[in-house]
Amino acid sequence: MHCLQSSDIVGRLRRVKMKLLIVLLMVAYAAAECGKMKYGCKTRYCFRYWGRLYCYDYTGWGKVEPCPPVHGGWGPWKQWTNSTECPVLCGGEEIEQFRTRTCDNPKPSNRGRDCEGDVIETRNVACNPEDCGDKCPAGSVTYIADNKDEKVYYQCFLGDANTGVKTKAIRMECGEKTKWVQTGKAGHCGKDVEPVTEPVTDCKTNGFFADPKQCSPSFFQCHNGAKYPSIKCALGTVFNEKIRACVREGECKA
Repeated sequence: MHCLQSSDIVGRLRRVKMKLLIVLLMVAYAAAECGKMKYGCKTRYCFRYWGRLYCYDYTGWGKVEPCPPVHGGWGPWKQWTNSTECPVLCGGEEIEQFRTRTCDNPKPSNRGRDCEGDVIETRNVACNPEDCGDKCPAGSVTYIADNKDEKVYYQCFLGDANTGVKTKAIRMECGEKTKWVQTGKAGHCGKDVEPVTEPVTDCKTNGFFADPKQCSPSFFQCHNGAKYPSIKCALGTVFNEKIRACVREGECKA
């Protein structure tokens, strides 16, 4: 029977201590270089030693395997949204709507492919298609205030049953620093604005006047001797001073 000498015991303890020191140094190196990082498909404590990667994931040391690619998938479409405000209060027009979706079901990762197809989708739908009826009575030019935006109002354009043209109340907007003031079935773009400061010689009478001349696509307002900023007619219409209203281009004579 071989008895260990005290020198042998001390030597073995030193070797164990040296191995423990090496392991501690390797762990310290791991924390300094890599720390807790994502290698392969597991979160592991990893470090490099002599050009090789060593990882530990609480279940033991293991080989780092590359993660399989995750290809992107579309999430659900969001709700349809109007691209612009409906241009009429009644009488019907078409408006564009859009909706979007995102590539997050799942998101592509590990060099997976992005989703194929469109991110955005559009369509045209009818807006405010109901007949104007009593909103736009025949025989008069009627203006209607918007119930949400004080700068917006609608002007009625009477239709023609013989040609199939429907009566419509077309959306318009007052100029900068003005708001629509409704008076019965008429109204005007009035104060919230200081009148223009330049001398004015053509504002002796209150009302609306073509700017700069009959059948122009804009008009201005005179009120108590003051001239207010120019207002644009709706697209495709011009101002007819004779009836003090915006009309279709072909219905205005200079």
